[in-house]
Amino acid sequence: MSLLEIDRLSCRFGDVTAVDEVSLSVNEGELLGLVGESGSGKSTLGRAICGLVPPSQGRIRFAGRPLPERFTASTFRRQAALVQMVFQDAYSAMNPRMTLLDSLREPLLLQGKQRGKESRLALDWLDRIGLPRRFAMRYPHELSGGQRQRLGIARAFITEPRLVICDEPVSALDVSVQAQIINLLQNLQRDTGVAMLFIAHDLAVVRLLAERTAVMYHGRIVELGGRDVFARPRHPYTRALVAANPGAGGELMESRSLLPPAETGCAYRKRCPYAASVCEASVPMLVTDEADRQVACHRLEDIDKLRR
Repeated sequence: MSLLEIDRLSCRFGDVTAVDEVSLSVNEGELLGLVGESGSGKSTLGRAICGLVPPSQGRIRFAGRPLPERFTASTFRRQAALVQMVFQDAYSAMNPRMTLLDSLREPLLLQGKQRGKESRLALDWLDRIGLPRRFAMRYPHELSGGQRQRLGIARAFITEPRLVICDEPVSALDVSVQAQIINLLQNLQRDTGVAMLFIAHDLAVVRLLAERTAVMYHGRIVELGGRDVFARPRHPYTRALVAANPGAGGELMESRSLLPPAETGCAYRKRCPYAASVCEASVPMLVTDEADRQVACHRLEDIDKLRR
């Protein structure tokens, strides 16, 4: 059953289209991966779902209800009770003048949850994320990067949302700490049953975690499928990502500047070895194949024949 349904969503900033008619769904309890180069629109899409970025067009439905085009303070608070976000830079998402205890109490107080039990629940969550209770009166600047990210994760989960969006949650951490944070997220997702949209550069992490993965390029979803997306990629861009990341690990290649809205045809055609005149004529739409893989490519059948 779909928890989140995005229908032809676009987000524009002046002449730049960051998200371009994206349609996507996340099921109850599902962990959906979202990958793509820097500047592909992944984070903007996540922020639009949370109500932090207003969409230019399109609709978002959550638990069967449409989200407002513009959030008021009250509607934003209601949305925050359902959808939370774990940011890449945990420190910038915290009030440096708040202790860890107060940082964990804050979302509960704002949403009116667990009245009178906020402090006890906050201490319980320190245990749950592996931080000693004696840290309760410390401030964010007294923590390591990994400890701050643990706190950010606890803030996102403590109000029992139905969807958590993780925006590059481990990319700024040391490799050894990354594994600990990934394990924490896996355990929390399993224990709570919350749905998760996991945005990342590291293909190996997404391959490990995600039940389905969406590949994004220049604001559009170009491929969407199950765990075999990286083992058997079909879109030329997905193939390029995997080829550039042996073992599906490491950072994605650097992005080019986003194309202006007036650009026609497939945005990837100038980098695609299979581009033809049809690729310039119109934007390819996502088409579902017999294996339930969705791919947006005009020349997909021709490419498959060439590869046989």
